[in-house]
Amino acid sequence: MLRSTTLSNGLRVRLRLSRPSDRDCLRDLFARLGLDADDFALGRLTRFDPRERTAVCATVFVGGAEAAVGYGAIDRFSDGPDMLVADEVTAPGVTQLVAGALRAHAARNVA
Repeated sequence: MLRSTTLSNGLRVRLRLSRPSDRDCLRDLFARLGLDADDFALGRLTRFDPRERTAVCATVFVGGAEAAVGYGAIDRFSDGPDMLVADEVTAPGVTQLVAGALRAHAARNVA
């Protein structure tokens, strides 16, 4: 699931599976978007059973640090993501990028 893509504005975005250490960058993403997320909710977003669910973070490097610009999750065999949060101001097109990666991953698991 690890891949990098350059968006139309030239920003290089890396897609990878979410991990527990993503809590802080996801907290920052939610705050930028004006969304509330407590530690319990963030923990649930970053911990998942990969046999049942896929969760992806879209990140960029800014000032030598990784920042989340998107997050999405999908259940195995599902048609579309049930959770998708993206910072389209910073990374235009990241919503489609994350949704497409999740759909492709879920489709691979159907066969």
